Amino acid sequence: MFCCALLFLVFSFFSLNSEEYPYCFEGKCEGWGHKPIQLISLFLPSNPVIVQAGGHHGSETADLALLWPFGRIIAFEPNPHAFKFGFARTSYLENVEFYPLGLHDQEGEFDFYVCLGESGTDRAFEHASSLLKPSSCMELNYQGPIEKVECVILDEWCKVNKVDHIDFLRLDTQGSELAVLLSSPEILRTIKVIHVETFLFPFREGITRYAEMKQFLERSGFSLLSYWYREGLNGSAVFVRNTFYH
Repeated sequence: MFCCALLFLVFSFFSLNSEEYPYCFEGKCEGWGHKPIQLISLFLPSNPVIVQAGGHHGSETADLALLWPFGRIIAFEPNPHAFKFGFARTSYLENVEFYPLGLHDQEGEFDFYVCLGESGTDRAFEHASSLLKPSSCMELNYQGPIEKVECVILDEWCKVNKVDHIDFLRLDTQGSELAVLLSSPEILRTIKVIHVETFLFPFREGITRYAEMKQFLERSGFSLLSYWYREGLNGSAVFVRNTFYH
C-alpha cells in the first residue's frame, strides 16, 4: 500500500519526471530513433494487410492508410465514444475498415473500463481505456464509466472475414496484448511484423508485462528490432519474424 501511495505522488500518471523514469533502448536498430513506422516499412510489401487493435480516434489509422494506399487497413476500437471519432476520421479512405469491436481471448460482451483521468471527465486520457480493471494503485487515476463492449477473437474474426494473413499487427489494447496473441495462434503464424505497446508497471489487473511478451514472441519466431521505453513504466516495441531478418 505504501508503494502504491508513493507511486501516486511521484508518478501522478499525467506528469512524469524524466530523471526518475528515463528513456531507455533495447534492441538492434537504435539508429532509427523513434521512427517505428519507417523501420517497419522495410519489411512490408506495397499492399500489406495491416490490423490495428486500438484505433482510438483514427489518426494513426489514417496515416497507415495514406502510407500504404494499396494496402488493407483493418482497425478495431471497442470504446463507443472513440469509435465515433475514428470512424468519421477514416470513412473517406477506401482502404480502411473500422470496426466497433475489441480484440480479446473470448467472444461476447465484456466490461470496458473507460479512462477519463483523475476527474473522471477528461477525454484527453481516453486512450488509456482497457478491458482490464484498474489496479488498486491506479484506481484514482483511471476514473471513468464502465461500458459494455462487443469483443472477438482475432483468429475467428479472420476466418469469418476471409483474412488469411496479416503483414503488420499494431497492438495496443492497454494490457491484454498477450491474451490476444495466445488466443489466435493460426493468424499469428502469418504475421511479419508486430508493433506492440508494453508495460513495466501494473497499471491494470492481469496486465501483460514486457518480459512475458518478449519471451512469448521469441518462442513464436520473432526477433526484437527496437524497444523504446520509460524505465519502470511503459514503452513500445517492434518485433519482426526471424525469416525476414538475419
